[in-house]
This record gives sequence, structure tokens and C-alpha cells, in this order.
Amino acid sequence: MERLGRQRLSSACLAVGVVALVVYLLSPRDSPVQLVAWFVPMVTAIWVTGARCRRATGEGKLPLRILFGAVLAYVLLLAAWYLGPVVFGLELPFPSVLDLGFFIDYAVFAFLLVLVLRLGPIGREVEARVAVIDALILTTALCAILWVGVVVPSLHAEASTPATVVALLYPAFNLVLCGLGVRLVLDRLSQSGLAGFLLLGWLAAQVAGDVVYGIQSAAETFEYGSPVFVTWMIAYSCLAAMVAHPSASSLLGQQDAVAESTGAPSGRSGVRRARLVLLYLAAVVPLVMAAFSNTRSNVLLALAAGGFALVIWRLALLAGDLREQQRLADELELKGHELLQANDDLRDAGEARSVFLATMSHEIRTPLN
Repeated sequence: MERLGRQRLSSACLAVGVVALVVYLLSPRDSPVQLVAWFVPMVTAIWVTGARCRRATGEGKLPLRILFGAVLAYVLLLAAWYLGPVVFGLELPFPSVLDLGFFIDYAVFAFLLVLVLRLGPIGREVEARVAVIDALILTTALCAILWVGVVVPSLHAEASTPATVVALLYPAFNLVLCGLGVRLVLDRLSQSGLAGFLLLGWLAAQVAGDVVYGIQSAAETFEYGSPVFVTWMIAYSCLAAMVAHPSASSLLGQQDAVAESTGAPSGRSGVRRARLVLLYLAAVVPLVMAAFSNTRSNVLLALAAGGFALVIWRLALLAGDLREQQRLADELELKGHELLQANDDLRDAGEARSVFLATMSHEIRTPLN
């Protein structure tokens, strides 16, 4: 019954988001109705996350607390960013201190995903760090593509260096979150269910909105009340539905997600090889883009250097992990030999005891001459 209730609550969150989206699109720009409609999915996400946090128990309570704090901080930043210019007429420069606040909040979201990865079937600190490095390597490649294909053609001719950097940091942070989210969903594919797809929907919509916002702000073409605001409404409708869904417990490590890792990893070696090939190709992308692009190649060279440094770091972590596994295997083998020797000693002692008791029993039964 409780599972059915949570499924209905998840569906209700999506329905509320759809209604708010329609009201937002049909309302006059910057009107009070449009303003309220835009905040409805965010407030819903705060309410659902807070309710789930109060009812959570065990190690799954900490991720929900972090998620609640991050969502609340994000909505407060959005309120200051939206209400300042639209309601109070305050012009916000780009970049501003609010952009720094958004980046800190994204770092908290990334920390949350890494924490959940460590709680789940990966179960090892090294593997969780490797997941972060994988996401960063893919981010360098995608940032290089965005830089050449989208950012540079869209930037204002006199855009400042801070505006250019912030315009690229928005997709960079969000792509890291997407990489971690995809890794989390793939690791718990059999358990995450609809909650996994809602998590990816949240991150994908967040990326789309922030990429457009960063590029338009740097190009001085961003307008409040534009259709790009729909992406954030979709993102937080998916987030609220994800938290409310019953499969979110497994996705966030509240149930026995670790048990899934004990199964036979059939086909996982092929997945690992494909992932390594993808990562190595991604590390080369910025260098290739720099070779064929004549615009601001220093940025692409920096991304290429960062990508190769991340690959080296990843290999070093895996090498250290392999050495640790070999050490543990040697210790296990030594303990196994010691256990076998102790078992043999016990068997010999048992046989000696049996012989002694048999002899004493015979002597006792034999009458003295």
C-alpha cells in the first residue's frame, strides 16, 4: 500500500509540473502568474525531499539530507537571481556572486552522487574516485566540442574573460553531474527503475538550461521569461518525482543495493573495455579539436592537458587498487594456509585423543593380574 501511495505521489509531482509548465507558457511574460508557475516545481521538490528526509532511516538518511539542503539552497539562489531583476528592478552583472553560489551548489550535488556511489554496489572508495575521474574526462571532451561548436560562435565579440570562463563552467559542472548520474544509474540498473530515468531527466534538463543560460548571458542575449526557463521546470519536476518514487530508496542506497554486487558479473568485462576505449577517445578529442580550430586554441590545449592528466591519474588509482588487491589476495592465501595447518593440527590432536581414550578404556576394562 505504501509503495502504491508513493507511485501516485510521483505521478502527481509530474502532473503538477506539466500544469505549471503550461501555465508558464500561456501567461504574459514577467507576470505574477508566470512567476508563481515557474516556482511551483521547485517548491514541490523542496516539499517532497523534506518529507522523504523526515521519514528516512539508516544510512539512506544522509543523502536525503544533503539533497534537501542542496535543493533548498538552489531554489533560494534562483529566487534571488529571478526576483532581483524582474520584481525589484535590480540589474545583475554576468558573472555575479550568484554564479559562484550556483557552482558551489553543483559541487554539493556532485558530492552527493559520489557519496551514494560509495554506499552502493561499488562499495569501494577507489571505485568512487574513478567514477569522478571518468565523468571529468568525458566533461573535457564535451566542453571542447561545446567550445568550438557552440560557445565561440555565440559569444559576444567583446565578451570579457570572466564571462567566457563562467559560460563554459556552467556546462562543465552539469556534465560532471550527468556523468556521475549515468554511472550511478548503470550500477543500479536492475534496482533503480523509473527513479533512475527521472534522475537522468533532472540532470539532462539542468544541463540544457544552464548551457543556454551561460552562452546567452556571455553573448548578452539572455532574457527573463524566455522559453529556456521551461528546462528548469522540467528538471525539478523530474527531481520531485524521482525522490517520491519508491525505487528511489534503492537508487539512493537506502536498501540492500549492495547485495546486487554479489551476483556473477557476466558481460561486465566487455562493458569495462568499452568504457576504457570511450575514455581514451574522449581524452584525445580536445587535442583533435585544437588541431582543426583556429579560435582560442589555448582553451582547447588546456582541456587536452587536463584530459590526459586525468587519464594518468585514473591509471595510477587503478594500479594502486590492483596492488592493494594483490596484497589482500596474498594475505588471504597465507591465512588459508594457516587455517589448513590449524585444521590438520586439530585433526591430529583429535586422533591422538581418540587413541588415548581407547587405550585407557581398554586398560580399565582389563583385570589386573
